[in-house]
Amino acid sequence: MYNKISFNARGLEALGVRASQYGSLLIPVVMSKLPQDIRLKIARKTSKEVWEISEIFDVIRNEVEAREMSDAVKVVQSDKSKFPNKPPSLSTFLFNNGPNKPIIKCVYCGGDHYSASCAKVADKTSLHG
Repeated sequence: MYNKISFNARGLEALGVRASQYGSLLIPVVMSKLPQDIRLKIARKTSKEVWEISEIFDVIRNEVEAREMSDAVKVVQSDKSKFPNKPPSLSTFLFNNGPNKPIIKCVYCGGDHYSASCAKVADKTSLHG
């Protein structure tokens, strides 16, 4: 929405129409299309009694940029399946049946067994030092 409004505003300016000429008409339309939280931020950040369209555009642009930056940051959540080599607890053995069985993977050969039980690696202590 911000991109369309600013594009049209620049087009009007290119035609010689000043923001003061269309601002009073455009402000109520823009404000009615914005979510409540953004309208509240605009009301807090505009210091004049009569709002100017350029101030509103600045607040909207800053809010859009802040939201884009916050969306770019991904929160990585801990996932137990990322640690397949951790031996399951007794409760896991007792209560997990069927497709929910724990994933066991050997760190040495990649087999479906515990690393300590790997028959393909003869001397595991020589691998660590």
